[in-house]
Amino acid sequence: PEKTNPINCISNVYKLFESIARSFTSNSVHINDKQNLDELAIALSDNRMTSSLSMDGNVGDSGITRLALCLTKHFDNFAAWETKSQRCVSSHISTISFSSANIFDKLASAIEVNTIFNSVDLSRCTIESESADKLVSLLKKNCSVSNVNCAGCLVHDSAEKIISALQFNNTISVINFSGNDLGAEGGEELALALKVNKRISRIDISENEIDSMAMEKLGQALEVNNTISDINLANNIIGPDGAEKLASALKVNKAISKINLLGNEIDCLGAEYLAIALMVNNTVTSIDLRENRIGQDGAEKLAAALKINNVIANINLKNNSIGSSGAAALALAITMNDTISHINLRNNDIGPDGAEKLAIALKTNRSISKFNLKRNNIGPAGAEKLATALKMNNSISHINLASNNIGSVGVEKLALALQTNKAISIINLGENRIGVAGVEKLAVALKMNTTITSIDLFNNALGDDGATSIASVLATNKTILTVLLNYNDIGYEGAKQLATALRTNNTLHSMYMDGNDFSDDGMKLLAAALEVNKTLTTIFVDYNDDEPQDYIAILQYSQRNNKRLMSKLFQKTFNFHDKCRGLEKDDRNGRLGIEEKVGDHNSPFSRSITITLSVML
Repeated sequence: PEKTNPINCISNVYKLFESIARSFTSNSVHINDKQNLDELAIALSDNRMTSSLSMDGNVGDSGITRLALCLTKHFDNFAAWETKSQRCVSSHISTISFSSANIFDKLASAIEVNTIFNSVDLSRCTIESESADKLVSLLKKNCSVSNVNCAGCLVHDSAEKIISALQFNNTISVINFSGNDLGAEGGEELALALKVNKRISRIDISENEIDSMAMEKLGQALEVNNTISDINLANNIIGPDGAEKLASALKVNKAISKINLLGNEIDCLGAEYLAIALMVNNTVTSIDLRENRIGQDGAEKLAAALKINNVIANINLKNNSIGSSGAAALALAITMNDTISHINLRNNDIGPDGAEKLAIALKTNRSISKFNLKRNNIGPAGAEKLATALKMNNSISHINLASNNIGSVGVEKLALALQTNKAISIINLGENRIGVAGVEKLAVALKMNTTITSIDLFNNALGDDGATSIASVLATNKTILTVLLNYNDIGYEGAKQLATALRTNNTLHSMYMDGNDFSDDGMKLLAAALEVNKTLTTIFVDYNDDEPQDYIAILQYSQRNNKRLMSKLFQKTFNFHDKCRGLEKDDRNGRLGIEEKVGDHNSPFSRSITITLSVML
C-alpha cells in the first residue's frame, strides 16, 4: 500500500508480510515462519490478487493444522468464510509450493477436497514412498489440480507410483518429471501411462537418463497419443537410435508442436532421421536441437527439410559445429522458407563466409524476426556483409551479434545500416572490441535511428570517451529503453557524463553499468541524477566502488521519488551485491531499517534483502 513506508517496513518481517498479504498488487505469499496462519487467512479474505502460497519447512505443526482446516472448510467450492464482513475468501489462489515433504503430507488430504488450487509444486521436497502415496490419493480425488511439478524430488519407488497414477488421472495437463533419473525402466513405465492418458498436454522429462530403448517405448506411445503438444526431452541419452524412434512417431503424430532435444548426442545421423520426419510432419512449430553435434552434414539434412516444411517457426541449432558449409545450406533453405521466424545459430563457427551466405538470404527473407549469431567469429568482413543485408531487410527486430570480433571497422558498417533500418528494436553487440572509435560511429547512428529500444554494449572497452558518446545519445534519444554498459572501463568522467544525460532523458527504463570504475564521486553524481530522472526503474551499479555508503547514496537520493514511482506502479530495482553487509550495525539500522540478521549469510533473510528492495522501492 502507498501509505506504507517501504524502508521501515523492511525492519519488521511480520509487518512486511502482512502488507504483502493484503496488497492488491501482490500475487505471491511466502510462508516461512511459525506465525498465526489464521491471521493469514483473514488477510487473504480481503485479497483479490494473491495467486500463490509457498510453504517452507519451519512453519510449525500447529500452523499447518490451522491452514489445513482453512483449506478444507473455507476454500472449498469458493464458499464464503464467515467473517464479520461476510466476504468471500479469495478465489484467486491457485498455486501452492512446498519445501518439505512433511508439510505436504499434512496438507495433502486438505488439498484433495480443495477446488481452488490448480498447481502443486513439490520440486523442493524429497518425495519418498509415503509422500508419493498421498500424492497419488490426491490425484485420484482432486478435480482441480492440473499442474504438478515433481522436478528432481522423486526417490526410490515414488516415481513408479506417480507415473502409474497418470493412467487413471483425467485432470493433470502439465507435469514436470525433470531430473529424477527415471532411466530406461522409468521411461518405459511412463510410455505405458501416456498411451492411455488423454489429458496431459505438456510434459517435461529432461535429465532422466532416458536411452534409445526407453525412447522406443515413448515413441510408440506418442504414435497413439493425441494430447501432448509440448515435450521436453533435453539432456537425456537417446542418441541417433532414439532420434530415429522419435522421428517415426513424428511421421504420424498430429499433436506435438514443440520438442526440446537439447544435449541428446543425436549426431548427424539423428538429425537426418528427424529431417526426414519433418518433411511430412505438419504440426511441429518449434524444435530445439542445441548441443547435439549434428555438424555440417546434419545441418545440410535439416536444411533440405526446411525447404519443404512450411510450419516450423522456431529452430535452435546452438553449439552444433555446423561451420560455414552448414550455414550456407541453411541460408539457401531460408531463401525458400517463409515460416521460420526465430533462428538460433549461436556458437557454430560459421565465420565470415557463413555470415556472407546468410546475409544474402536475409536480403530477400521476410519472415525471420529473431536472429542469433552470437560467438561465430564472423569478424569485420562478416559484419559488413550483414550490414548490407540489414539495409534491405525489414523483418528482423532482434539480432544478436555479440562475441564476434567485429571490431571498430565492423561496427562502423553496422552503424551505417542502423541509420536507415526501420525494423531492429533489440541489438546485442557485446564483447566485440568496438572501442572508442567504433562507439563514436554507433552514436551517430543511434541519434538518427528511431526504432532501437535496447542495445547491449557489454565489455567493449569504451572507457570514458565511449561513455561520453553514449551519454550524448541518451541526452536526447526518445526510443531507447534499455542500455547495457557493464564492464567497459568507465571511470569518473564517464559516470559524470552519463549522470548528466540521465537528468534530461525521459524514456530510459533500465541501465546496466556494473563492473566499471565510477569511484565514490561518480556514484554520488549518479545518485543525484536519479533524484531528477523520472523514468529509470532499474539500475545495476555493482562492482563500481568498494564503499557501501556510496551505494546507499543512490538509495537515499532516489527514495524521494518513491511515492511518485509507487503511485505509477513503477519499481526501483537496485543491485547492491550485498554491499549493505559492509555497513556497521548502526548504519544498517539507521539508513535501511534492516535487522542485524539480514547481514548474516546463515540467516534465512540473507537472500531476501535484494528482493525486498526490488519490490518495495
